[in-house]
Amino acid sequence: MKHPPFVGAPLPTRMDSYLGQLQHAITVLLGCGIRYLVADSFYAKTKFVSGIRELNLHLISKLRQDADLRWLYTGAQKPKGRHRQYSGKVSFDDLSRFERVGELDGQRVYTATVNSPTFKQIVRIVYLVREANGKTASALLFSTDTDCPALDILRYYQARFQIEFLFRDAKQHTGLCDCQTTRKEKLDFHFNTSLTALNLLRLEDRQQNWDARGQRAQCPLRCQWEDPPLQCPSARTLFSPLKTRLQRHKIQPSLRRPM
Repeated sequence: MKHPPFVGAPLPTRMDSYLGQLQHAITVLLGCGIRYLVADSFYAKTKFVSGIRELNLHLISKLRQDADLRWLYTGAQKPKGRHRQYSGKVSFDDLSRFERVGELDGQRVYTATVNSPTFKQIVRIVYLVREANGKTASALLFSTDTDCPALDILRYYQARFQIEFLFRDAKQHTGLCDCQTTRKEKLDFHFNTSLTALNLLRLEDRQQNWDARGQRAQCPLRCQWEDPPLQCPSARTLFSPLKTRLQRHKIQPSLRRPM
């Protein structure tokens, strides 16, 4: 039996929802000095990139290895007629036209400023090459801010991995997936409560763990739970109604290759 065709306004896509959230919070974000939004390769699409640029933000994301990119022409121009803009398609088989900026975490880092016909703008790309056990792995990052240094683009993208730790810890310790309701409002309340509890736990843990020099032991891009096991009064108060058992655990460093 065939279902009747859908009648009514089209439902918003994931892109529309996230762009709407950014539009709602853009004044606060810009007021805090935030300029960059980091997203995985799913959001490397024209609609999302254009929406981010309209909000005066820059996007850092990941591209496919076969992405359509063109070199910018920098040679002499004809005295008459239209000036030449591009000088061929970017190929990663020959890295002679790339600028090598160094090595980070065992990865050779190359960069270049190129044109993206898909996004209809100039972007800075960062090409990463890692060789291990006789195999070569690579990844391609990009930023809509052509003035952003290549190593900063790499560090910003690697910092995105903290999101995975956030969801893992919320599932294990603050009951993120324990809600059994199907109502949107109750689910929204439960998810926000779970993540807020985790944020308070991390905050108190950081405040209680200082090294001998009076400085925090954690790196800004890493979150390390220290010994001894956590003894947070606010965390116990929050988790007791949820019957959540606190456990001592370690979080691995987040500076990994974005392959």
